[in-house]
Amino acid sequence: MSLPSDARTTVTAGSGGFGGVKKAVESDGCGGGGGSERAVGFVGLGAMGAGMAAALVKQGFAVKGFDVYPPACEKLKAAGGAAAASAADAAEGAPVVVLMIATSQQAEAALFGNQGALD
Repeated sequence: MSLPSDARTTVTAGSGGFGGVKKAVESDGCGGGGGSERAVGFVGLGAMGAGMAAALVKQGFAVKGFDVYPPACEKLKAAGGAAAASAADAAEGAPVVVLMIATSQQAEAALFGNQGALD
């Protein structure tokens, strides 16, 4: 499946860790100013994702995150981010969506499934 040319940027775990996430976020119009251009959707707030999402919050990005494990969303809220009800909710209005999940099946569901980020 190919994405339309106007599809938002999606960063996955293989994109260079936090440095790759930060670089992608900054290079896709999220690097300066305030408001929605600093918005980042984040799907997967587990062992790696929680720290990355919190680091983006500390750097001034408006991170809205989703995880299938509700306490992970609460942890992001405690760090200053916002909890999303679904991957689609996390992606709403965000020019960049980060996926920090384990398998290609999970990535496919998070992007294209019911309430997926590209739904």
